Amino acid sequence: MIAALQLNNFFTESFSIGTNSYYVPGVTEDRVAGKINSSLEIAIPEKEGKYPYRVSLTVSIEPAQEKPALDPYAIKFKIIGFFTLSGNPSSDQKERMLNLNGGAMLYGILRGFVAQTTGSATFGKYILPAINFVDIYEKNAHQRALENEPELKKKSSTRKRRSPNKRRVKS
Repeated sequence: MIAALQLNNFFTESFSIGTNSYYVPGVTEDRVAGKINSSLEIAIPEKEGKYPYRVSLTVSIEPAQEKPALDPYAIKFKIIGFFTLSGNPSSDQKERMLNLNGGAMLYGILRGFVAQTTGSATFGKYILPAINFVDIYEKNAHQRALENEPELKKKSSTRKRRSPNKRRVKS
């Protein structure tokens, strides 16, 4: 069965790679981890039909700045994909498919591109770590809910933290 979400085209908007002088080849234990940052933006066209959905994925690897660093390269990459959706999914289903499936498709392309490019670089082939797109989607959904609900934002920002052992009792 063919999936409802289809990638029709993609292109690289930006790509940079640099070696990390804090990476020590051959060291396998006690490596210092850096950061992986990612952002995903979707654009849903106002008119349905032949107009594609646009998904933009930006990923950066910020390696540790102390020896022995886990990541041999500093990488920043932005890839944009154009998708079509078949069927008649709801707006929530569209958003979920574009974020989860669209993001995962683009990240797979990105992983291959990085591995192929670094294959001839100083420290050899580097395979990007897996990213949990479900977690990213849920965090973004929570953030959007806060932005769209001023009252929820107010409650969330002024809410006091309770000890996990205390429970609120209704009287």
